Parts: sequence; C-alpha cells; structure tokens
Amino acid sequence: MEKVVIIANGEFPSSERLLDELRNAKHLICCDGALAHLAKIGVVPEITVGDFDSIPCCIGVEAAGDAIHIAEQDDNDLEKALKVVAERFGLDIEILVLGAGGKREDHLLGNISRIADAARRFDSIRMTTNYGTLIPLPRPGRVSCKIGQAVSIINPEAFPITVTASGVQYPVEDLVLDKWHTATLNMAIGNEIGIKFTPNGGTLLIYLAE
Repeated sequence: MEKVVIIANGEFPSSERLLDELRNAKHLICCDGALAHLAKIGVVPEITVGDFDSIPCCIGVEAAGDAIHIAEQDDNDLEKALKVVAERFGLDIEILVLGAGGKREDHLLGNISRIADAARRFDSIRMTTNYGTLIPLPRPGRVSCKIGQAVSIINPEAFPITVTASGVQYPVEDLVLDKWHTATLNMAIGNEIGIKFTPNGGTLLIYLAE
C-alpha cells in the first residue's frame, strides 16, 4: 500500500524515528507553516498546501516542492492537505500525520476531528506526536502495539458507544462510553489489541502512549 506522510504546523517531531519518517518519506505533504521546520532539516516536500500566510519570507519557492495555494478558510490546512492527498493518490493509501499536536489546543482538537472523519474515507490513517499515536477506528478491528504500552480508548461521537477490548491488562467488556468519555490507564499485555464496538457508523479513537 502506498504511504503518504503529512506534516502539520504544530509541535515539530523531535525523535530520530519521526525525523526519519520525514527524511525518508516517498510522498511528503507539507501544511504551509511547517515548511520552515522542514527547511531546517534539509527536507523538501513533494507538495506544500495552504494559504501560505504562515511561510517566512526567507523561505524560497524551491523549498516548497509543488506549491498548491488554497485561499479559502472553511477548512484548516490539514483538511486541505487531506483533500489534495485524495485527489493525487486516491483513498486506498496509508496516511501518517505528524506535527498535528502541541501549540494551540483548538488546532489540536480540530486536527483530531478531521483525522476521525478521514478514517471513514481513507484505508488507513494515524496521527503520531512526540508523545504517542492516535489511531481512529471506523469499524471493529485490531491495533498493533508494544507490550506494556499505555492505552486509552476515546469516544468522539455524539452518541454512546459500547466497547469490548482484548489484549489489555484491565478487562473492558461491554463498557459504555458516552460522548467524549475515555477509558484510560490501561496497558497492553501483548503486541495487539482487539477492539469490538457498537453501534456501526461510529469511530473510536485509540491512543497509544510512547
């Protein structure tokens, strides 16, 4: 499956593992304000998307790759990048979103909601920060993890979701999560967590702390 990395203009990745994702990405899409950070590590994206109001004047056009100017303000830059990804690469792809956390909390919440929505369109999407990974599940499934990794399950929907989880230290059996309720302080006991939930049509968020 083709993999696309999107770098948003939040807290820039600091670990070598995430910086390597940027350096080695076959397809790297930059939300305009993150371009200055990429320039500092010598990385040129394939595409830069946005209204370009956050790019320092010292950054030349050659640093932006294929620049796609989208002036409208109805969507944030991450949503604009996701639309470009769908147009260029289709929906049957794996998306890794970096730099979407930190800085302003309203931007973080907006990015999380867009990633949850995108999970219903794209084959695979996840958001990784310096502190952990957020994986939206639009349907029951299994999530890869590490033994001992802290796990939280979050319901971002406007309706209750009943959740059963396997592969965790503390049993989760038919747990009802109301809107924005979270099952936290759990831990993975293997390399995979199984998640079942009802009703269909909702999306759960699985957070794995680093």
